[in-house]
Amino acid sequence: NVTLNGGVNSGMGSNAQGTLIVPRPGNANHHYIFSTSDVDFGAVIQNGVSYYEVDMAQNGGLGNVLNPNAPVHPTQNYATTEPILAVPQCNGTDFWIIVKPTNNNHPGLPNPGPINNVDNLIMSYSLTSAGLANIPVVSNAGAFNTPAIPVNSNTWIGGLAVSPDKTLI
Repeated sequence: NVTLNGGVNSGMGSNAQGTLIVPRPGNANHHYIFSTSDVDFGAVIQNGVSYYEVDMAQNGGLGNVLNPNAPVHPTQNYATTEPILAVPQCNGTDFWIIVKPTNNNHPGLPNPGPINNVDNLIMSYSLTSAGLANIPVVSNAGAFNTPAIPVNSNTWIGGLAVSPDKTLI
């Protein structure tokens, strides 16, 4: 069984952690499906952070994607590495949606953010009952060391994790 309007695009199939489903705070029937940019060698479009909203009370409990034709993007959006992570906020209700940006100069990137050098940064978007914040909290992640990899490979592969006490990413 498929969710009504369920043809959600989550980027290319190689994402390590490229898709994330998070309940909408304050509405048990609604969930968000988030996806990140993915490297497509030679691609001209990177979507950055994208999301769809699903109402699971519709379609006999199978759900209905409420914005099937176009994902929503924050107003300060960045092309990202593959992983995306949800971390509960201290209030026990809301979430942080965390990504590692790469830059904001990809052709076609919806709503590129204003920061150009993002190599040492982590972006955290607050998700509350009002929806996803359009402007991320920017944190210094320390030096970003590109791994030694073969030519024509990519450095966007990887994952994000948070420490059990939620103080380290």
